[in-house]
Amino acid sequence: LALGLKDTLLPTTSPASAAVAPSRPPPAAAPRIDAGDRERLRQTLQQHLVRDLRGAIVLLGASYLLGWNERTAVCQTRAIDAANEEVEELGCDSTKDGTLVMFACDMKRDGLDIGDHWEGFHRLNNFLPGTFEYTGTGLEVSVEMLQCVEHQHTSEHERSDGTKVKTTTYSYAMEWVGHHVDTMSFHEKHGRLYKAACGTVNDNPAWPHDTPQGTTSIYAPKVQVGAYTLDQWAVKEIPIDAPVHLTHFKAGWDPAGTGVFQNALHTAKSQHLIAAHQPGADIGLLKVKFFGTDWSRKKLTVLGHGHAGRISKWTAPSSWLCEGYQVWHISRRAIEKEDLFQEFHDTADTTLLLLRIVGFCLMWLGWFMFGKPLGAFADMIPLCGPCLGDAIDAITCAVSCMPATACCLLVAGVVWVVMRPLVGGPMLLGAVAIIAFMIYQKMQAQPKTNEQQPLNNANE
Repeated sequence: LALGLKDTLLPTTSPASAAVAPSRPPPAAAPRIDAGDRERLRQTLQQHLVRDLRGAIVLLGASYLLGWNERTAVCQTRAIDAANEEVEELGCDSTKDGTLVMFACDMKRDGLDIGDHWEGFHRLNNFLPGTFEYTGTGLEVSVEMLQCVEHQHTSEHERSDGTKVKTTTYSYAMEWVGHHVDTMSFHEKHGRLYKAACGTVNDNPAWPHDTPQGTTSIYAPKVQVGAYTLDQWAVKEIPIDAPVHLTHFKAGWDPAGTGVFQNALHTAKSQHLIAAHQPGADIGLLKVKFFGTDWSRKKLTVLGHGHAGRISKWTAPSSWLCEGYQVWHISRRAIEKEDLFQEFHDTADTTLLLLRIVGFCLMWLGWFMFGKPLGAFADMIPLCGPCLGDAIDAITCAVSCMPATACCLLVAGVVWVVMRPLVGGPMLLGAVAIIAFMIYQKMQAQPKTNEQQPLNNANE
């Protein structure tokens, strides 16, 4: 690139200077860029043009993320503050309509018997026996089968000639899996490792058609807490993580722990392997686990909008740029109002900080991608090019931090100054100060205009 600018780097002699110094030999001709150098230069320009476009996309994405994050933080803070002012704490026997209420009361068992009126019950209708009895807000059924599974391991090593080769190996094991594993896709099905881990049983048995795969959760349509009724959206917020105490499930299933039953669907060949204690003897063994409501922790703390004896999510009053933000809470722990709203603020502040860090890193990356071509052009210099390019990349990375900081403050300041001027004002002032400093440094570093004329060069 420098050689191509020979007219600038090697100024030609003007007629006036030639008249003053006729005996001065003409300058040597600058070497031309050959076709290979020109092609490399063209490819480098194309690559870094694409990188610049990616940098622009990263900057736009970071700006959007920062703006959305700051706006969300402001709106959430407004909603939490408005909820804290409006909420009324109630006892377990009182109700109040049209306002935000908070209470801590026990769940009632009335109307919580399992049945076909539960959401998702049809998925377990063929699996649960007609005599199955359970009372709770929800039921989680987890079914797994002991099957032979394949694991793939890929490693890379270098040959003596310098080439890298990837090697893939396969291992096998018996594991509990919540879905059917097709052994027909195994790579070394009849190999030594397969037989050592899974025995001589050729395939995993088919999954029973009346047995659900994996985890299935079903929920009661509503639950009574204190004087209010919680609809299904709130019922799903109540954990179902306690093992269900069942003394009997159905024929063919034996207890294997609290809320756990096993059913062996063995073929005659499998029974022979069990007797001989061979690997893979238990292949096809089914295990079901039941989890439900923990009635030893039946007290719920509820925060929501009370109306006609029901609880719904409370929506904060709309304001400029903030609309539809909701505040609600359901948990199995007793907590004071002040502590609950402090948790709301802490969660919002943590999310705000994390997304700010992510947005700043993306902004920094975008500006660095814009300056990356400087190091790439330096790499083309013979001998010291790679070392010089690495040094320029390091400097570019450090310098990119300043415009990234200015942009972050500018985006956040614009959002906050519109919604909270006392917070956004200092951010904008900081952004303006950084931009002004960069402009000042640019003006200071600008080279002075060369006022010498060609005639003065000849007189030297």
